[in-house]
Parts: sequence; structure tokens; C-alpha cells
Amino acid sequence: MSCGNSPSDLELAETGISNCDNYSSCNEGADADLELSSITPGDERRGSSDPQILLVTEAPDEESSNESAYMGTTSRRMKAIFCDDEYGISIDQGCDDPFPTFLERNRIYATSAIKCFVDGDISSSERYVIQSCRERFLDSQISAMPNLELIIPMGTVAACSLLRRSPSSISITSIIGQMDRGIRPEGTNDTTVVVFPHPSGINPYANPPIIDEDDGPTWGSYKHQFQGALRYTRDLLRDLGYDVMDEDPDSWEPPEGLFKFF
Repeated sequence: MSCGNSPSDLELAETGISNCDNYSSCNEGADADLELSSITPGDERRGSSDPQILLVTEAPDEESSNESAYMGTTSRRMKAIFCDDEYGISIDQGCDDPFPTFLERNRIYATSAIKCFVDGDISSSERYVIQSCRERFLDSQISAMPNLELIIPMGTVAACSLLRRSPSSISITSIIGQMDRGIRPEGTNDTTVVVFPHPSGINPYANPPIIDEDDGPTWGSYKHQFQGALRYTRDLLRDLGYDVMDEDPDSWEPPEGLFKFF
């Protein structure tokens, strides 16, 4: 991702992740065990060197922290959100390609809020850990992306990092509902931020937001708000020149009589 022997700004921003000088303090302060990541700075498998879109997950899984870079169920769900019609975006480029090629072709870069592998409940990570990673790496990564138009934090920890909030202070479901039109938090260079659920393959909140008759008011309202976040993202991508769906998928129409949820 660099020219000749000169490292790119993004590579420089990611240098030090594998031997972070604050690792010991973070590990002592976290409720879960942290393990340093061996991800290579500027790893091409993480996407475009000149992205318009930045995806921020919570932390690398065990494979990714050992140089595999998004090879599991999380990457499949991340691509599905952009490609599958039932998510309402249906971007028309690279969906049949491997995940790194999909990212590159669509000018997307993928990273995480916490740079270490977290062996335990990631949602219990102390605010100090999230803040340390943001100040040492994530803020610099964002600054190294001059053409960034959209940041999508995926999950509670990523949202807390971008919004500069404690994990205990927000509910991811309410944040998605409040932020479906995009915000511009401090430290993002006025780039629009839209919060998504974490794309784990086992996270039901990241399923396509198809409202059905078995949904109660809370679940139905959440799906409605997730639709709003996806719709806003689709419209922004269209404005940026991406080929996306023209309108909401038919599957988003709620069964008759469920309008009371909204």
C-alpha cells in the first residue's frame, strides 16, 4: 500500500500496534485479557489505501489478530450488509469477490476500535482501553484518510470510541435509532458517522431488519431504526457515485397492522 520504500501515512498511523507502549497499562485495567495483535501496518487485505468508507469493528478476532485480517463470519456479514438485497443497500460491485477485493474495489477500509485481541467479554472493556487505542491509533488512521466520507462504527465498543463515550453509558440499539441520519463527532474531520450493530454472525441485531408479526414493539421499533441507518447509508453512497438500490426492498414492508410500533 506504499510507493517504493516510503511508508504511507496510513502505515505510519498503524505502526506500533504490535508492540503498543501502553499495552501493560491497558491489560491491567481491562476486565478481559488482552493479547497484542500482529497485524501488519497498511495490510492490503484491510481494503483501500484511499478509502471513502471506513468500517470500525470492536476488536480483531483471534485469527485477525494473528495476521489473518477478517477471514471469518464477521467479514461475511460485513459484506452481506452491503451486498444482500434484504439490507437495502445492494452495492453493485465486488460482491462476488473475496472480502479484501470487495473492500478495495469499493474504496472501503476495515479496522477496529481496540487493536488487541480481547480474550473475554469485549463489552466490558474499560473506557481507558478504548480511549488509549483511539488516541494512539484510530484518530491517526482517520487523519490519514483525506477522502473519507463515511465512518460506520459497528457495535457498542466501536460506537463508544467514535462518540467518546463509556460502554456503560449507551445502548447500541438506541444509538442506532438516534443516529440514523448521521452525525459528525469530534475527531472525525467532519466525516459523517452512522452506527451499525456489530456484524458477528451470531448477533441477531445485525440480521436484515425485516419486521414480522411476531415482533413486539421494542424489537419492531429497533428494526425500523436499523432500516433508517441503512437507508441513510444507501442514499449517501448513491450521492458519492456508488451503484446501489433505488428504493427500499419489498421485504422491509411491515405486515399490515404493525404501524403502531412506529
